[in-house]
Amino acid sequence: MSRPPGVVAICIYSVLNALLGALASVIMMIAMPIAGVIAGIGGIVLLCNSVFMATATYGLWTMQPWGAPLTTWVYALGIILSFLAMFPILPGDRFSVGNVVLQLVFIAIDVWILTYLHAYRPAVASQAYELDDLRKNSDL
Repeated sequence: MSRPPGVVAICIYSVLNALLGALASVIMMIAMPIAGVIAGIGGIVLLCNSVFMATATYGLWTMQPWGAPLTTWVYALGIILSFLAMFPILPGDRFSVGNVVLQLVFIAIDVWILTYLHAYRPAVASQAYELDDLRKNSDL
């Protein structure tokens, strides 16, 4: 059973997103003594988001019935986090046009992913449920 090309693209992007997010969260937690508690809290939030992203990617890649809904929630949360990341929250930070443009690009990608998953939900879900039925029947 082949995966839709959009699902493959979403999974590749999600794996890269989860890995880079986990790396950034570790850096933020290491920098906590210098940058302050907010950096540590941000690192923990980013690490949790990366774990959920990796879990959602696994579910979407293996066409689990819960994969598309979890991916939808993770990317909806990503839009909120990208919006919050546009504004400087650490002491001494300044507003950056480059950061705003980057966050707007991430928001656009997240909106595309949500639109794709919503528009092709029947196809993605039906393949996931067919695969789930095959797994159940093969266990008999």
